[in-house]
Amino acid sequence: MKKLLSCFLSFTLIGALMMPQVFAGEINTYLEYSISFDNNKLSQKAYKESEDYMFPIREISEVIGYKVDWSESDRTVTITGNSKKAEFKIGENKYTIDDDMIFVSKLPSEIKNDSTYVSAGFLDNFLDIVIREPDNGTISIMSIKKIEGIIEAASMNMLVLRADKGKKYSFNTEKTEGSSAGSLIIGSKVTVCYIDELEENSINTALKIEQ
Repeated sequence: MKKLLSCFLSFTLIGALMMPQVFAGEINTYLEYSISFDNNKLSQKAYKESEDYMFPIREISEVIGYKVDWSESDRTVTITGNSKKAEFKIGENKYTIDDDMIFVSKLPSEIKNDSTYVSAGFLDNFLDIVIREPDNGTISIMSIKKIEGIIEAASMNMLVLRADKGKKYSFNTEKTEGSSAGSLIIGSKVTVCYIDELEENSINTALKIEQ
């Protein structure tokens, strides 16, 4: 009986050692997504790991006309464009933006398949873009556009802007950052930030109003 019990315990111990160890908080999910930038599909993919999304920085930067430089000696990446600058080292999660702002991401930047990947948080803070939630395996990124004009009418959540050549655009400002439409002065000049194509006879969505 003792011999049978000893054999049973031995097999139990061996089985436990061979099974993968899973502890709370260590479950790591990895998912890949196609990337659509302004409705154009990019060649590289994004991925999600440990609750953070990672994106190929060079392809996205070059799509909007930014320059990406790589320093092999100290593994530093420098991105410049549109009077902006960002710098970071591969393997670190700190990004320096415009020489004075420090952004810290959940995951460090890394090189995967010969491409540099950075966190969604860094992209969102550095580039003029909006990153949308994944839909059917694709993450859509939309560049933020701007239009200047004169305020013709404004209420709590609506704004009518008269732009160049007398064109008028109506904006929903319910989710707008910065000044609310109700606090704007009719006749003043403002810049409205948006992402979707503008339509004169439709209600457009304003992301931000700059005075």
